Amino acid sequence: MRHIPEGDATHLLAIGTRKGLWLATSEDRAEWEVGGPHHRMTEVYAVAIDPRRLVGTTWQEPEQPPVAFPADASLERVWQFALTADPDVVYAGTQPSALFRSEYGGRTHALVEGLWKHPHREQWGAGHGGSSWQAGNTGIRAYFLPDPYPEFGQCVHEVVRHPDVPDRMFPQNHHGVCRSDRPTRAGRGRRCARACRTASGRP
Repeated sequence: MRHIPEGDATHLLAIGTRKGLWLATSEDRAEWEVGGPHHRMTEVYAVAIDPRRLVGTTWQEPEQPPVAFPADASLERVWQFALTADPDVVYAGTQPSALFRSEYGGRTHALVEGLWKHPHREQWGAGHGGSSWQAGNTGIRAYFLPDPYPEFGQCVHEVVRHPDVPDRMFPQNHHGVCRSDRPTRAGRGRRCARACRTASGRP
């Protein structure tokens, strides 16, 4: 959900389903007006709303796919979008596991090669720039695996950075939400501690 300061409605909620996208608006978050569906009968797994841009009521299909894999892979779905301080820079996390970066407001994306070529990638599940990467999952429990604290494979669904503390991150997986206050350093991964016992949602 996003707070939209302009216009009659102050809150906008995007609802992605397997049969399209609905947009709900509200002034008080008690009563909602729902519009849609947009992209009828299309699976919508991820939506990003940038309050710096107008939310349109019409949609255009681009001539070229905004997210495209090399010839040896093909896109199954986009699981997550992440906006940045720069309105033109948008990240997309996909299945197969990969990260794409756009410098054009999401109209076109480029594959982040450093993550795509990481030796762990073929064993990652689908998930949500950088030229080099390292595992930083210490402390995130994966109760569904034989080793509950593996180097990777925790099936983290989302990672949220604290808006005022850049080194603080909140990864969320099946078992709950963790909090990390340690920046990643060379040769040393990020360490997480349990933030709450909630099975889903953000801290």
